[in-house]
Amino acid sequence: MTENFDTSLFRESDTVLVALSGGADSVCLLLNLFEMKEKSLISSLSAIHCNHGLRGDDAVADEEFCRRLCKRLGVEFFCENIPVKDYAKEHKLSLEEAGRILRYEAFEKHCKGGLIATAHNKNDNAETVVFNLTRGTSLKGMCGIPKKRGNIVRPLLDVSREEIEIYLCEKGESFVTDKTNLKPDFSRNRIRLCILPEMKKLNEKAVDNISLFAESAAVDEDYLQKEAEKLLSNAKISDNVLDRNTLLNAHKAISGRALKKFLEDKGFSPDRHRLFIIMGYIKDGEGFLNLSDEAVLSVDGKKLSVIFKKSEIMPYSVPFSLGEVKLPHKKAFFEIYENSDKIHIVHKKFTNQLLDYDTIKGTILIRNRREGDRITLCGRDFDHRVKKLFENIPKGEKSKRVLLCDDDGVIFVEGFGVADRVKITEKTKTILEIRIEED
Repeated sequence: MTENFDTSLFRESDTVLVALSGGADSVCLLLNLFEMKEKSLISSLSAIHCNHGLRGDDAVADEEFCRRLCKRLGVEFFCENIPVKDYAKEHKLSLEEAGRILRYEAFEKHCKGGLIATAHNKNDNAETVVFNLTRGTSLKGMCGIPKKRGNIVRPLLDVSREEIEIYLCEKGESFVTDKTNLKPDFSRNRIRLCILPEMKKLNEKAVDNISLFAESAAVDEDYLQKEAEKLLSNAKISDNVLDRNTLLNAHKAISGRALKKFLEDKGFSPDRHRLFIIMGYIKDGEGFLNLSDEAVLSVDGKKLSVIFKKSEIMPYSVPFSLGEVKLPHKKAFFEIYENSDKIHIVHKKFTNQLLDYDTIKGTILIRNRREGDRITLCGRDFDHRVKKLFENIPKGEKSKRVLLCDDDGVIFVEGFGVADRVKITEKTKTILEIRIEED
């Protein structure tokens, strides 16, 4: 196994999907995880290769290399063709960013709820820090690539590219070389091919030192973020109102982070310039700023408030009852009946959802979204925050969507379906039907 390969990221029960490009890094990752699988240190292993449709015959050859390697190892193999050019053009993104988004969508599709292992190494981490620094970033951007974020793990982050190639040479393993990585056409390629080599001339341990700095920055950022969360809790008068003096008396490193989190929790993404303006309002004791078409921020004397316009609905929670329940701008209809094989017909104007009534835990509440809500959707391989589900929904509509919750969390989201744990099965005896109608 490669020295410094981080096995602590895994448990014996983990299912792992490897992002396999065929390059040295991903081949090294696959071989290390294969060794872990052989030693029963993980439960199962599979690999996915993404063909970006950008390199013609070379891409076909890379795909075939990955397929043969997985067949030799006995590792389940998936391949996804992703339309990077079309996606980049449609969403006005760079090819790099479009490729990243589509790759991770493909990874989520095939990971079966397990871990996704990517082959980012120590050099990649250094490149990320330099890249973020040149674009303009805060301390958070200097933390580099995290070893674990959600279900994504990067066990090679402490391993250099040179160490990876030595390992493969000693094992007698081949790998493919993406020729586009040898051209300084992309920002990261220029950093890899031009900038880092010059930095290593100044200090041969430049990559190691940048990685050590990123680790130190991550520790500092974690502490500052926790202090910001404490400050935010102390400053909160209500969901949308903060005490100005509490923010004013705190260090800017903490109050700025607290303010940023406060706004992000409400669906806004303030840049550094806007945060600077708001911090000025806090100092002056007055100010008014449009956050979006639906909301404004106001600093008036002792309070900082986010005021939503009429298109936004304030948080509400309504007890569950059978029959019709009136909600802000909507009506909900609930009916219970015994399971049968007959088709249940519902008028097209309704959103129709069915769930297993007997699997609901405790008390049912009808409400709109709250920060931190999560759901594992039935039939969607989706286990994320509800906030992510609502990314493409207009802001004024998000607070109108109806949710059902029991004692264990969200069991229904209007327009998206029911939680996997309350889905209809062959054992279902009692069905709860949910219908939502615009009022």
